[in-house]
Amino acid sequence: MSSPAATKIACHLENLVETEPLTIVEVGSRLTAGQLVKQEPYYALARKKVLGFEPDAAAYTTLQQSSTGDVRFLPYALWREDAVRTLYIARNPKCSSLYRPNSEILKAFRGFDIALEVRQQLIQTRRLDGVLRDVQGAELDVLMGAGTYLEGLLALVVEIEFVELYQAQPLYWDLQRFLIEQGFFFHHFLHLSRAHRVREHEAGEAQVLAGYALYFRDFDMVAISRLPKVAILATLYGCHDLAAHVLRRVPRCDAVLAAYVSEVARRYRPSPASVAAARLRSGLRVLRAPLRFMRALEVGWRS
Repeated sequence: MSSPAATKIACHLENLVETEPLTIVEVGSRLTAGQLVKQEPYYALARKKVLGFEPDAAAYTTLQQSSTGDVRFLPYALWREDAVRTLYIARNPKCSSLYRPNSEILKAFRGFDIALEVRQQLIQTRRLDGVLRDVQGAELDVLMGAGTYLEGLLALVVEIEFVELYQAQPLYWDLQRFLIEQGFFFHHFLHLSRAHRVREHEAGEAQVLAGYALYFRDFDMVAISRLPKVAILATLYGCHDLAAHVLRRVPRCDAVLAAYVSEVARRYRPSPASVAAARLRSGLRVLRAPLRFMRALEVGWRS
């Protein structure tokens, strides 16, 4: 979803601007459990507060071992309301959901049977009264339960589905409509999961079933003092033009903008080896062109 270069540039920008710590909310933190906690780019930031929610007892215990002064986990599931609900545990626990897995569709696509239900568990859900991810179909319900807290979010990373992997779940367009109404705009897909059908050949394009989408708060709805935070978040996910655009809106930020643009250029400047390789590939293409032309003449002459 991010790149080492983008993460390093974001850390550099963090040193250039004075901001309060970024608050990151992980709804469903299982993917970052244990040694994998560093997989998310925002963990590299010096000024951050990460609050994760994980209702599964075993995963929560593992996550607790990664808790630090700026990273904290709570054993709750988030939903649109405080209630006791059924958690459907999947073959792969990270695919567990408050929506029942749709076995008909999951069995139809290669590799998606890991989300099939194996057991059920009653859990207590809480409302969330920034980054959101991995709630397996319940993204819209969590956002609807966020209330006024949603107004303070600057960015969202949301898991999305294009087909009903879970029964009666909201799909991508439902989430898109809700977020636009709440003052967010879609930037790009961070990842798309594709799969071929089980009984068919794997040739050709696989169907897109799910993925992750990145949203930002409409800049006109963000206080100027918080725009540098938006720039840092944008940089973490490689949106460098957007980050520069945001920094231009901040008064007396010309020096920071110049330093940022310079760092982006430095980090993405091709190495001498890659330049040489590109020139070699270009030269080979030039050499191949006359050969193809001569072969075409030869075929034409023989015919």
